[in-house]
Amino acid sequence: MDKITKHISAQKGDGFLKYSGIKLPDTQYSWFDVSMTLHECKKACLMNCSSVSYSDLDIHNAGSGCLLSYGDLIDIRELPGGQDIHIRMANSKLAPMFCFLSGSKKTKLVVLSLSLLIGVTVIGLVIGLYILKKKKRKMNFKDDLNLLLFALSTLNKATSNFSVENKIGEGGFGSVYKGILEGGQEIAIKSLSKSSSQRVNEFKNEVICIAKLQHRNLVKLIGCIIAGGEKMLVYEYMRNRSTSEYSTSMCSTNEITVTLLEPW
Repeated sequence: MDKITKHISAQKGDGFLKYSGIKLPDTQYSWFDVSMTLHECKKACLMNCSSVSYSDLDIHNAGSGCLLSYGDLIDIRELPGGQDIHIRMANSKLAPMFCFLSGSKKTKLVVLSLSLLIGVTVIGLVIGLYILKKKKRKMNFKDDLNLLLFALSTLNKATSNFSVENKIGEGGFGSVYKGILEGGQEIAIKSLSKSSSQRVNEFKNEVICIAKLQHRNLVKLIGCIIAGGEKMLVYEYMRNRSTSEYSTSMCSTNEITVTLLEPW
């Protein structure tokens, strides 16, 4: 009775871990049966508490025969073209190993997901910092000059979409348009030609120069627009001024200097 109970306990509490490509252990302490199937071999191993492993006896005949090993597994090692061996282990030790093996793909997936998440977060932070820096630079540009930064839609409305009827002049760097803001203020808009090679930074420097110059020979600059490839200067519209004064005062720093030196 004790012997049967022991066999049942061993059968329920043990499992097997399969290793492939193995040189089978020394057969000094082993038992074999050429007629058994691999499934029968496993059952025989479970029923015998002394056996520590089982394997096919003949791998060339669809895995027929049974080889049970007892005691220490002597001279067992990896061997190219070797056989499969099923080593007996307690389920308490076997379960974590199976969990690790089955979870290896999940682990790789988690690592990959975390890597992608970190990568996206870093890229997002870089883009966010760039946008913030650009926005801050734009605000500083506005605050330093005390100028209005107009939206293109506002100037489109003020000039009837820059219609020919609102065009009052043309210079070497673009056209001059008359417009009326929603509050009724009349303005003159110098639109820099898109074919101009003047860069945004150069345009900003010119705006700074014009805004800081206060002279009665120069019409007053009240704002500008730098958006979507458009670069425009917005001036107060002076009825008694010629369009050449808008064009000249908005061409280059050198021309502004010349204007200041002209008699008035």
